[in-house]
Amino acid sequence: MLVVSKTGLATDAVYLFRYRIKNKYGWSEDFSPILSARTATYPSIVPSLSFAIIDQLKVRIGWNQPYNGGSPVISYTVEFKNNQGKFVSIGSSCDGSDQAVVLLRYCDVSFQVLRGNPLNLLQNNLVVVRVLATNKIGSGAFSDFNTEGILIQTEPVTPPNAPTIVEYTEYTVKLTFEILTLD
Repeated sequence: MLVVSKTGLATDAVYLFRYRIKNKYGWSEDFSPILSARTATYPSIVPSLSFAIIDQLKVRIGWNQPYNGGSPVISYTVEFKNNQGKFVSIGSSCDGSDQAVVLLRYCDVSFQVLRGNPLNLLQNNLVVVRVLATNKIGSGAFSDFNTEGILIQTEPVTPPNAPTIVEYTEYTVKLTFEILTLD
């Protein structure tokens, strides 16, 4: 088997290939059938995003696979909009180069991470995300960011008052405390 490589081709272009065979008696009567091949290009835009709350503690950000451009997607870039309106990465909490994230096309991010640096989102802020795919040729464009989805939820605030002793005996203590009803 003979392997031939053609370099310097344009991306996302169609090329036609064929060949003839020669031996000591001459050339084959005709060429091989024509092979039509398209070179790879950047991945397309990630088509849609999805959001779900997992175990009341995390937000699952998922996305559908884009057209890979003829070359496997090797990573995703997942960016979140912070409280200043700037899109930023949150590192290992949603690492689009992690092969499990590439394969499954989602990551789970805790509300604690979403509320911390660098996002600093507040209660009832919308979790806003955009995603782009990368293959060996390069990166496609970012998806549209979401305008609906999951709102930031928080743990209860610290109780403002100490419990009060109502009654006690040799073996028991009865206490009262303020009940906070925050979601």
